[in-house]
Amino acid sequence: MQLSLYAVLQYLSGTILLSLGIYGLRFRQVRTALPFAITMLLGANWAVGQALNLSSNNLNDKIFWYKFSYPGIVFLPVIFLVTVLILLGQDRWLRWQRLAPAFIVPLISVPLAWTMEFHTFFRYNFRLETTDQYLILRFSNGFWYGVQIFQGVTITLITMIILAYAAFGNKKIYSRQALMLLIGSLLPFIGDILYVFNLSPVLGIDPGPSLFVITGLSLTWAIFRYQMLELVPIGYHRVVENISDLILILDAKERLVDFNPAAQEIFGLNKDQVLGKPLVTILGQWSELLDYYQVARESKEIWLGTPENRRIYDTSVTLIKNKRQNLTGKIILLHNITALKRTEQALEIEKERLAITLRSSGEGIITTDVDDRIDLINQAAENLTGWQQTEASGLPIARVFQIIDAKTREPRPNPLPNLNLDSPVRENIEDVILVGRESYERYINYSSALIQNKEGKRLGTVLIFRDVTEKRKMIEEQTKANNLEALGVLAGGIAHDFNNILTAIMGNLMLARGQLASADELHSYLDNAEKASLRAKALARQLLTFAKGGAPVKKQSSLAEILQENAQFVLHGSNVEGKFDLPETLWPIEVDRGQISQVIQNLVLNAIQSMPKGGKIVLKAENVWLMAETVPLLEPGGYVKLIIEDEGPGIKAADLHRIFDPYFTTKQQNSGLGLTICYSIVRKHNGQILVDSALGKGTTITMYLPLATQKLSEKETKSFLIDSSPNNNRRMLIMDDEPMVRSVTSKVFQKKGYEVTTAQDGAEAIEEYQKAMETGQPFEIVIMDLTIPGGMGGKEATEKILKLDPQAKVIVASGYSSDPVMADHQKYGFVGMISKPFTIASLEKVINQVTSTDWSLDRK
Repeated sequence: MQLSLYAVLQYLSGTILLSLGIYGLRFRQVRTALPFAITMLLGANWAVGQALNLSSNNLNDKIFWYKFSYPGIVFLPVIFLVTVLILLGQDRWLRWQRLAPAFIVPLISVPLAWTMEFHTFFRYNFRLETTDQYLILRFSNGFWYGVQIFQGVTITLITMIILAYAAFGNKKIYSRQALMLLIGSLLPFIGDILYVFNLSPVLGIDPGPSLFVITGLSLTWAIFRYQMLELVPIGYHRVVENISDLILILDAKERLVDFNPAAQEIFGLNKDQVLGKPLVTILGQWSELLDYYQVARESKEIWLGTPENRRIYDTSVTLIKNKRQNLTGKIILLHNITALKRTEQALEIEKERLAITLRSSGEGIITTDVDDRIDLINQAAENLTGWQQTEASGLPIARVFQIIDAKTREPRPNPLPNLNLDSPVRENIEDVILVGRESYERYINYSSALIQNKEGKRLGTVLIFRDVTEKRKMIEEQTKANNLEALGVLAGGIAHDFNNILTAIMGNLMLARGQLASADELHSYLDNAEKASLRAKALARQLLTFAKGGAPVKKQSSLAEILQENAQFVLHGSNVEGKFDLPETLWPIEVDRGQISQVIQNLVLNAIQSMPKGGKIVLKAENVWLMAETVPLLEPGGYVKLIIEDEGPGIKAADLHRIFDPYFTTKQQNSGLGLTICYSIVRKHNGQILVDSALGKGTTITMYLPLATQKLSEKETKSFLIDSSPNNNRRMLIMDDEPMVRSVTSKVFQKKGYEVTTAQDGAEAIEEYQKAMETGQPFEIVIMDLTIPGGMGGKEATEKILKLDPQAKVIVASGYSSDPVMADHQKYGFVGMISKPFTIASLEKVINQVTSTDWSLDRK
């Protein structure tokens, strides 16, 4: 690599021009910046390419860098001309028809230069020569090279002439910029001319790129001293030619002496035909304009154009006078205000549309004046307050918008007077009750804001409020469901422990009865104790029905059939008439028939009890398709809707939201679990139950149950025979976490001839079962408690036992379960099921049933 003075200057030139190009992009919002930046980058490309060419030591490298620099060589003159025209405000010449031909030669020259090894159109006969100790690349010139040189020199010469004219003209603010451009481009141009005619100081080396150092310095001075990229001229002719206003210039005799292109287009003027003629003869068809301009002193709106395309112009006439105040002419200026008028018309339409929108909005909107008197009240606000626009207009806002606290029912202050410039917007956090004109109450949210002008002065206020009654009902329903679910978990836990205790009590009662003679009077006491235990068992079952768990065993059913069967059963013998309205087209539903029967019986019984003197109950059903959030807690879809209406005294508003609460009742001799159980059952079926009532107007219960999605397969029923054979030598395994249950159950069955082994959890039961198999004395029957707190329960233990012995017969026993095992025990490998508390007789019956059946066939 050879590094010479020329190469150093060219590297320096490239660096300066590259920096100026990047700097010019900072002003890309100015029209001049982009072409200026491109000009600098092309110059940098030329200078750096020539420097690398000069520094290379072999022919191939020199040819490569020569090609690299050629885009800058051929495009620079054209882009520089564009930049100069824009900088000097002469860009009216920049039309694509004029500019496109200037790019033809560069666009052809670049590919010819890049492929010059393969033809002789451009340069050929490449060779290296040493001149003045420089190793330079020499060529023979082809035809197209001469064309390219001619165009480049011509365009550059034109640019120099334009710069010289601008530099020495009378526009001093821009002449200095032009002078710096002229100085910066003149010397490199002279260097290129010398190179073209083989007159350069070193033959074969173009001194032009080396002189770009001067170009960079002069342009830097023009940019920072004379604001070349920031201060761009705008010529008078450009203003007049491009202005959209129509300009007509008349002399003292009202003859047309000049006009701009906008006026030429609108009036259809031709300079050769109209200049010097009276305006009256030229614009005879524009009578409105002619009537105005002769006497005009103030501007006037004038319509011009055809009926299909009429335009509105704000027209003014300016008198031109000399120093002696003699009239020398007139300037007529027509400013197109058609768009402005259309905007004003659109604003009027928008204002009317806004009024319509406000009236049709789903939110209540009230606007007031500065004294808080009502200006506007929309349709939604009319419906909520009970006041019409004609009645409310001008009234104080406090008279129409009356709110009370939702908890204390104390009046709440009106929100508008508290608004001020420091607090222009307010929104209530809690729901309040809006009391309408006829004492009709609705829960609402509201927000209020000041209406201010540009100076911040208060003009009035706007109050926006929305009805949240239905939303509040949904939230209350969700809260109620969550509370009942939590109570259900508690009830289930209590019932589980309670059933274990009852199982022990009932077993001990049976053992005690077995120790007494048949004539012993203590039998009556034991019978009473057993009856009390059975009543406690019934209460525990109510708790279990309410509790979460024990999934309903659903089958496809007809609600009409279930309703008629159970309602007529409860109505039978009462003094209440039942009226049914059940269409034959009701959709089928998937329900646990027993649980839904219990719900209907409870609801009908409640209605009968509310009418001790007799009355009528209407029971009707229909198919409905619900959209999202139509009924609280229900998903969109198809439902069968059941309505039960009575003629009873109704329910107080204060009690209405509590009727599904556990142990809440207004009747004597009732547990208060009836409606709670109904609610729990319906929710387990993915349905909903709602109540609507008012004192003296009866009560309406509405229940939704989802339609059946598919037909459920029926389970096979089996006939079980009770085995009456003796129990001698039968082996039994009992697993339960309650010591009392293990003890009493094992004692009872030992007395019946069983050999009983007990375990306190699933792990111990598996160990005992495996030990029995190893000794050749397997258990004939296993009784497993389903839930073992802190240990392995019956479900997991049974899975492991069945792996040891697929023929194992395991009965599941539980007083509560959060799994659907009890409802579908065979699915989990159990051969039988019994609920706690159980009698020994009922357990023995289940044992006899399962031991008399070949379960190996069912498990294949």
